[in-house]
Amino acid sequence: MIQVPQRPEFSTAESPEVPQNQGPSQRDVGIAYNDITFRLLIWEDMMQELWESRNVFGVGLAHPQRSKSIEILNWAHGEWARDGWITPHNSFLHLIYRAGVLGIGIIVVIFIILRGLIRDFIEKRSVVGVLLSGVIIYGLVAANFLLILELPYYAIPFWTIFGLTMAYRRGFLEGKK
Repeated sequence: MIQVPQRPEFSTAESPEVPQNQGPSQRDVGIAYNDITFRLLIWEDMMQELWESRNVFGVGLAHPQRSKSIEILNWAHGEWARDGWITPHNSFLHLIYRAGVLGIGIIVVIFIILRGLIRDFIEKRSVVGVLLSGVIIYGLVAANFLLILELPYYAIPFWTIFGLTMAYRRGFLEGKK
């Protein structure tokens, strides 16, 4: 179990210990720390619930995901407190949580296809193909920390680029470039 320090209940204007923002691109260290702690607690609760349910095929798509740790610490504000539905901000863990072994299989298939794409593009020395594969890799790395595969405004462009890259590989291998 992760040991979580108590969340300070003060604003940055009241406390000189917490660094204040100096510009629009800087963030308070306290906020960043609480953000990662928030996510780690959600991930831990997800995996613990999946483990305790012993359901090989996940908890299902309609099952509301609640984080007991976040509720106990009273960190759920806004829509999370109202709805009790918390997103993990990790597409891979979310897929495993929802689909279990099938989710793991989907993730493995995605990476096998990506490996084949990269191998073919490198063998044929296709710069465009390697760059398209890089965009897919970027999306998969971002999926560790964002809702890339779940939300339509991220998922549609990601899967469109994935499909276009596969079509480009097929045309490239057939000599159509």
